[in-house]
Amino acid sequence: MTPINSVIVHMFIGVFIFVIYETYKNYISMFSMGDESMKKYFFIGFGGALGAILRFLIEYVQISNHIVNLPINTLVINTVGSFVLAMTYSIAYEANENLKLAITVGFLGAFTTFSTMCKEAVKLINNGQFYYSIFYLFISVALGLGMAYLGNITGKNIAITIISIKNNRLEIASDYNLEEGDEI
Repeated sequence: MTPINSVIVHMFIGVFIFVIYETYKNYISMFSMGDESMKKYFFIGFGGALGAILRFLIEYVQISNHIVNLPINTLVINTVGSFVLAMTYSIAYEANENLKLAITVGFLGAFTTFSTMCKEAVKLINNGQFYYSIFYLFISVALGLGMAYLGNITGKNIAITIISIKNNRLEIASDYNLEEGDEI
């Protein structure tokens, strides 16, 4: 990845995090008068738009200077998406339901793609590269499952750390007879 592409991707990720935060913080009130179920569609659509844009940007970044017959970009996208999705589900038990939908169904659903993986495997077969196609599908599934497993473990460790920090704060607060909202 060239430095300019790296900067663009990092800037996009920063903007994504900022926009999600600001949208949730400032614009959630516009849905408070309507049907509560409509919020989830907004969050899914918003996350999906951002995930699709990031996927499009990454799809055209040259990841490797080596001549490889495998679609490395889609492999990286799906592998990273598997890790993040499993990690998110492992730590998101207390998160806002709409925010979980925006990240998992919206952003990661649009970011990762099974259909592109299949299209690229068929393209390899059509180009006479049957064994590369089989290898690509095998490595995609194996890495996806492996990264999902690691994401699950990572998410559980993060959740345990969050719970531990919360419990320590509660113990300190009870030791000093503090009420909710008081500074520790």
